[in-house]
Amino acid sequence: MPLLQRDPVLFRAFAAGEQLALERAYRFYAPQVDAYLRALAGRLSARDYAQTSHRSDLLQDVFIRAFSQPVRQSYDGQRPFRPYLYAIARNCFVDVLRRRAREVVISPELLPLESEAPTVPDPPDVLVAAVVHQYVSELPNKLRGVYEQRYVSGLAQLGACQALGLTRQQLRTREARLRRGLRQALAQAGVPMPQVAAASARRAG
Repeated sequence: MPLLQRDPVLFRAFAAGEQLALERAYRFYAPQVDAYLRALAGRLSARDYAQTSHRSDLLQDVFIRAFSQPVRQSYDGQRPFRPYLYAIARNCFVDVLRRRAREVVISPELLPLESEAPTVPDPPDVLVAAVVHQYVSELPNKLRGVYEQRYVSGLAQLGACQALGLTRQQLRTREARLRRGLRQALAQAGVPMPQVAAASARRAG
């Protein structure tokens, strides 16, 4: 269960604007929002914002808005807080591009109406890409090698075994760990598995 939903005491402190509660929420959600902004940068071909140094100010803007009193008081603590953050992140990102006098070509699902922003569903293909990127970036070396050989280089199991010096059983065990970990990461991000399948189908198409 997401942070603010599973801890009523923390939610009340957050709604009241207590500093420690805001800091804890920031530490929990900031890596996810940063990964989402990075995915948007790729989607909108904003290459400079693929760099952490360029995203840092934008990330702070997102949380300044998210932690403002109107947003905190409009959040009831029952629904996931992440959709609020992603909607704000989308708006902040597009605002930045417009201030730079850049034409923004964006599909409707990435730019919800202002009145719908707090509850709009996350674009599945962007969200899935962000979650996968963050998950892979945190893999230990032995699992990262399996991921790179099997899913980046596209080697068959035999070729991956030879490249990694593993037996078939060892490779299958690590692949199972990869899949299980990714399912958990997607579930924690609030992405249902049918949505993941749909996003994968769109990318394949």
